[in-house]
Amino acid sequence: MLTDKQEEKLNEFRDVFIEYPIITTVFNDFDRLRLGNGLVGEKPCMLLNGDTGTGKTALIKQYKERYLPQFINGVMNHPVLVSRIPSNPTLESTLAELLKDLGQAGSTERKLRVNGTRLTTSLIKCLKTCGTELIIIDEFQELIEHNQGKKRREIANRLKYINDEAGVSIVLVGMPWVEKIADEPQWSSRLLVRRQLPYFKLSENPKYFVQLIIGLANRMPFTEKPNLSEQATAFALFSISKGCFRTLKYFLDDAVLYALMGPC
Repeated sequence: MLTDKQEEKLNEFRDVFIEYPIITTVFNDFDRLRLGNGLVGEKPCMLLNGDTGTGKTALIKQYKERYLPQFINGVMNHPVLVSRIPSNPTLESTLAELLKDLGQAGSTERKLRVNGTRLTTSLIKCLKTCGTELIIIDEFQELIEHNQGKKRREIANRLKYINDEAGVSIVLVGMPWVEKIADEPQWSSRLLVRRQLPYFKLSENPKYFVQLIIGLANRMPFTEKPNLSEQATAFALFSISKGCFRTLKYFLDDAVLYALMGPC
């Protein structure tokens, strides 16, 4: 069994975030999109995709934590609104989820029973009131997977309308097939920034993988940090993870746990 102190240290490591080059690039993209919030003209949008385990959700969470909601002149300001496609993925339920994430949970169910137009109007009003500068919608592929043809076009049109009327850039995040939204004419030219979070490849910039495992090793809760950058160790960790950040992190989380527990 772990002591309370060991458990605290393990949880700190399990929650660690390493910013490597592609993450920095995406964060800079988010910053640039937010800078256009107060300017006239069309607000560009962004598409961010990556396979499972590449760290999309962790990236979004980390960025949001840098710009948490705060009261300004008596109003709760939400500079970065992060939402996720709900379990019943429809246009209306997605708009309701965005409103809930803005702290408007009390009225969304009633509006949801009326129609999507009222939800849209309420959302645009709240975005302006809350000073929202960027909307990030995670797992967006779930919405377009469950809505084809006319429904998908309606989704594209409604998000375009929100983008225009609220004057807020939107980031759509999901698995690689989330790019299908770009097939809709309303969005093909609007997605001016497109990024992909890839798995690590030793054939392409192996130093990024080595820098990542060094960063993780330096954050392990031990007085003497392990050397994970030796070639044999780095190759072994890559072989275990196949370049997937989540798999690598799970393996190292377990390694730290067993080390803290000590010999049986």
